[in-house]
Amino acid sequence: MEVPFKVPKAGELVAQRLRARILRGELKEGENLPQENELLEMFHISRPTLREALRILESEGLISISRGTRGGAMVHVPDSRVASRYFGFLLQAQQVTYDDVFSTLSFIEPMAVRWLAEQKVDLSALRITLEQVKASLDDNTAYSASISQFHRNLVELTGVRTMLLLLEMISNIVESYYTTVSHAAAKAIDNSESKRSGHKARERLLKLIEAGEAAEAEIFWRRHLEKSHQIMLRWQSPDLVVDFSETL
Repeated sequence: MEVPFKVPKAGELVAQRLRARILRGELKEGENLPQENELLEMFHISRPTLREALRILESEGLISISRGTRGGAMVHVPDSRVASRYFGFLLQAQQVTYDDVFSTLSFIEPMAVRWLAEQKVDLSALRITLEQVKASLDDNTAYSASISQFHRNLVELTGVRTMLLLLEMISNIVESYYTTVSHAAAKAIDNSESKRSGHKARERLLKLIEAGEAAEAEIFWRRHLEKSHQIMLRWQSPDLVVDFSETL
């Protein structure tokens, strides 16, 4: 059966051209699109067609429209949080559990760790973050932020941007889970000992990477992550499905 060819509407074509300019960096974050009259003249279109194009871009999170004398269409460059939202919707629709998400992290980071140990890269950023982790052991908010940065550094230092973006999306998905569980755990037990144990593991990891012990570093970090995830999942059912339905 022959599939009929769909001719794009004028509004879709205009949205496509504006989208391309945003993604190429020609339109920057926080900038306003040209005024309505200028856009009408630029594309030789009617107001309804322009409104359709703007509606498409707004639904994609690439612009936000404000009304009034200072109103306009403000540009928003996509970031990992925007992607995480739709990725979270997909995971929830597929009934993916947080246990499954944590398991994915246990694949990504150990691969990065092995690469770092093999390539002998500059680890100064990782050392600085590790010092920040140590300094924040008694401050839950600062500790969570520095831990997130440490995990990001591990992947960022590989230079593989696709892997970094994937890590950021997954990390954004579990961020609220970690926050909720951390508060629950803090009420039940004094977790200062587990924090210090985790810090020792990170120090051990850094030494293995610096020594070029690629295989040992990979295995060590995978086991550490798996153990950490098991501890975190004690506070919720391992069958708990990703829930992004109430995110803003």
